[in-house]
Amino acid sequence: MKKIISKKFIAFLMVGGMLMSNMSVFASTLPAPINEVPSVVADKDISMKNSVVKDYSGFGEILSIRQGSRALLVTIKNQYDSRLYTLIIGDKTQVSDSISGKKLEGADLKVGNYVYAEYSRKMTMSIPPQTLASKVEVVDGYIVSYGIVEKVKDGVIIVNNGIMGDIHLNLLENAVIENEAGEELSISDINSGDRIRIYHSQIMLLMLPVTYQTIKIVK
Repeated sequence: MKKIISKKFIAFLMVGGMLMSNMSVFASTLPAPINEVPSVVADKDISMKNSVVKDYSGFGEILSIRQGSRALLVTIKNQYDSRLYTLIIGDKTQVSDSISGKKLEGADLKVGNYVYAEYSRKMTMSIPPQTLASKVEVVDGYIVSYGIVEKVKDGVIIVNNGIMGDIHLNLLENAVIENEAGEELSISDINSGDRIRIYHSQIMLLMLPVTYQTIKIVK
C-alpha cells in the first residue's frame, strides 16, 4: 500500500512540475502589465510618418466640427501618420490663412477644409485623441509637406522628404520664404541640412526630377 501511494505521489509531483513549467512559459509570452495610464498616447516614434516631419504636426482634411463647452473641437485625418486627431481650438490657438497670413477665427473653419496644424504632445485617451492646437492654418488648394534641404543650386532648392530625395522646388512667381516667426527670408537663407515646411501644388509635374510647384517655404 505504501509503495502504491509513493508511486502515485511521485507521479503527482511530476505532473504538477510539468504544469508549472508550461505555465511559466505561457506567462513569459504575455505582455508586461501596465502599471500606470500614460498621459500621452502618441510619442515621437508614432506621431510622425518619418523623421523629417515636425513632431506633433499634421496636415489633412477637416472631417467634423462641433462646439464643446469651452472650445471648438475639430477632427482631422492627419496625412503624415494616417491617424485621426481632434484638435481643441481655444482662445490661444492661432488660426490663419496659410498663404495670405490673414488671421481667422475658429468659426471660419469648415468641414472639408484642408489644414496644417501644430498641437500638444499631451492627449486624451479617447478615440480619436483630443489635443490642444497651438496653430491651425487653412491651406485649401495646396499640400503641406516637410523636407530636408540637400542643396541649393542655381536658384533651385533640392530636398529629401524622408521617402525619396532629389525633389526640386520650383518657386512660383509670388512664392514666400519666411521663418517660423513670419519674418521674410530669401533663398540665400536656405542651407543644406535645413528642415523646411513646403506649401506646394497638389499637382506634381510628370517628369524627372520630381518637381513641386511651391508657393511658400517656412524655415
